[in-house]
Amino acid sequence: MAEAVLTVKDRIIRASDVRDEWGLNLLIYGDPGVGKTTLCSTAQESAHGKDVLFLAAEPGTRSIADRDDVKLISLLTYDDLKEIHEFLTEGEHSFRTIVIDSLTEVQRLALESALQTAKDPAMPSINDYGRANELLIKAFRNYRNLAQDQGWTVIFTALARDVKDESTGGISCWPALSPKAAEMVCGSVDAIGHMALNKDGARVLRFVRNGPYIAKMRQPHKGPQIPQEFVAPHLGKIIDTLHNGGEFSDSKPKAVEGVVGVPQPAKPPASAKKTVQPAKK
Repeated sequence: MAEAVLTVKDRIIRASDVRDEWGLNLLIYGDPGVGKTTLCSTAQESAHGKDVLFLAAEPGTRSIADRDDVKLISLLTYDDLKEIHEFLTEGEHSFRTIVIDSLTEVQRLALESALQTAKDPAMPSINDYGRANELLIKAFRNYRNLAQDQGWTVIFTALARDVKDESTGGISCWPALSPKAAEMVCGSVDAIGHMALNKDGARVLRFVRNGPYIAKMRQPHKGPQIPQEFVAPHLGKIIDTLHNGGEFSDSKPKAVEGVVGVPQPAKPPASAKKTVQPAKK
């Protein structure tokens, strides 16, 4: 039986319905070891977030080896992303949160895929890097669209890197992706959280720009607001609040100490001549 085709009129919804019908796209980035993977696993404790499936492209998932309620699948090649996406959209499963851990490693898989047809895999050309960038962006869009098409939560993690603007000398902290991919990803997600450790070793998640750190949180101007900074963050609570539109249980933002940034506005990495520092290992 053929599926009914929706008319333009049928597809028009109220802006207030977005919270109920669309899912969430989140990007969490930061240095290695700050707890990005552990944070993402707490989505399992959300009524809207469970069940959680990790697409693990790096060994960081070892940090959640104590969780029997979270499922994961290793990404070994770029083609795995296409196969898993097909399963998620056509197969029967209970997953409502998909975690890509991490986009930085998916970028490496994309390059490996692009080099399979390269003239000299040992010496990648500009065209090879361009092809890899296209593959990365395609994979990102496919999974990002699951939020709107399926109403799920899709979380991307990434390492952080510093980008220097040669014209001003300013330093910005961006996800460790190619400049074009970083700009596209950051402009497409609902929220960008920068994660770090404060001077006491506590985990801090920031959804507001502070110094060089790129961050944002899309939420209505009216009504209860989610705090823009969290100490010891719990992603399950954040997801439930964004879906329900109610007051966050820890409604007063906790003071963030010891996370120091350069007091200057951050600029997109492609806006000026720049020197890109390698991703922090």
